[in-house]
Amino acid sequence: MTATSWNEQPRARRSRLRVLEAALALFARDGYEATTFQHIAADAGVSVGLACRYFPTKEHLVIALYDRLATALEAWAVELPDGTMAVRFVAVMEKKLALIREHRQSLIALAARAIDPAGRASILGPNTEVVRSKVAGVFWLAITGATDAPSASESARLARLLYGIHLLIVLLYTQEANPDGPTAREATSFVSAGLSMPAMALGVVAGPMGARIDALLGSALSTSRSLAPTETARCVVERLLRHRRVLPGVDPKPSEAAYLLHLGRVQAFIDSGERIQLALPAFPAKAPNPRKVLGNLPDAAESVALETLDGLLGDIAEAHPPGAELWICSDGHVFADVVGVSDADVKSYRQSLEQMLAERDSDRIRIFGLEDAFGDVKPDQARALLLESYAQSVDAIRERAERSAVHQAQLDGIHRLLFEDEVVRSPGQSRTQSRKVTRARAYEVVRRSDAWGRLVEAAFPRAVRLSIHPQPDVSPKIGVSLLHTDDAWLTPWHGVALFEGDRARLVRREEAEALGAVMVEEDGRPSYMEVLS
Repeated sequence: MTATSWNEQPRARRSRLRVLEAALALFARDGYEATTFQHIAADAGVSVGLACRYFPTKEHLVIALYDRLATALEAWAVELPDGTMAVRFVAVMEKKLALIREHRQSLIALAARAIDPAGRASILGPNTEVVRSKVAGVFWLAITGATDAPSASESARLARLLYGIHLLIVLLYTQEANPDGPTAREATSFVSAGLSMPAMALGVVAGPMGARIDALLGSALSTSRSLAPTETARCVVERLLRHRRVLPGVDPKPSEAAYLLHLGRVQAFIDSGERIQLALPAFPAKAPNPRKVLGNLPDAAESVALETLDGLLGDIAEAHPPGAELWICSDGHVFADVVGVSDADVKSYRQSLEQMLAERDSDRIRIFGLEDAFGDVKPDQARALLLESYAQSVDAIRERAERSAVHQAQLDGIHRLLFEDEVVRSPGQSRTQSRKVTRARAYEVVRRSDAWGRLVEAAFPRAVRLSIHPQPDVSPKIGVSLLHTDDAWLTPWHGVALFEGDRARLVRREEAEALGAVMVEEDGRPSYMEVLS
């Protein structure tokens, strides 16, 4: 699969996305063999030559499919149930089989290529090592987070073994005549039964035979780097986690398991000697609430946030000399019509933010937005295209929140921010009605956030994913704290920078005013609040 380039132009990135989405849709509908580059190019609205520039062969598109399935499994890992190794292994396998079900016919057609060691799309080949790292990390997480987890060295061995077994189970699944056939599930149950007797399972893993099996798997699967990464990779992830933003009640100090979903991605960049790529959906537009913010353009809150991010990139460069690059995936147009911000204000906000970056004279941070993904179309059209290609239903979002405390916390946090704005925007409306209206909007915001996240993942498939929202201890996204604040959900675009002496913190404007702070202007416009001594 072609890597996304730091210098890749928005038009080229858009074309690449269209080709990928068209190909995966055709694979799912017509199957791999029946899909030609002529079909793909026609559906993508590009020439065959251009489609082949981004994906020289259909195998390159297959690797993109592998990666998408691996990323979906990785994102789901936050929902792993509490319990034993057996319970968690079954959960991972059930999710994996559910994910590949839609693409089962394509995977069946690809079976010969997938096991051909000389093939570009070989599941054990060098082109799919990052994919293997992602999936192997989920199995390691399933074992290390279990109530009956063994020691670290035994966990690594067992995770490698289960990763290898899972490939065999997937192969069995593709060979069943009926997608609901029992063979793969019976095999999963058989392995689960073995894990239910930890002494026996670990006896095999820790003994001489287990050592030999582990050596063979480490060589054949090339997962040893993701399960035993270099010190450099660990140092980079440690620096990413150092100032992480976590949900209330979560220990700021990361557990060992918190590292596991990120080491493989980081290691892949280290192995290739490249800059480590980071993607952060953030910096949409200022909230439409004068009780929170000073205006509709970026101010000192954004400036301090960019300084924090630039400092993080500098920290990474100390551990990995090629450094790191950050794509701010600005999602203002994604949410504008739902949160009450005009598309014109979103555009002005981005232009001002880009000016801030230009003044910093740094080549490490750039912006990617909905307009870059879909080109010269109106924002309403771009939102429609985003939802058509990447969004789940509101019912699916609601169901997910009901079964996951993490997703429920995200929904509640967004609901609170929307409610605070609605009370100001609609003063004649009762608080009960405002709460009801914004609850429905919160589901839509989460739905769009998920869709934007999927597009960002497609546009930056190798990137380490960051988030401005607080995260659980173990998450495929690393929450980043941009500016000190006592509110886990407050962001620079929902607040102001309050300076008290040399210390800056993020608060709502009305909170700063209650403390007696005064507004300070820079370059003729409001910038921050300051408590005068």
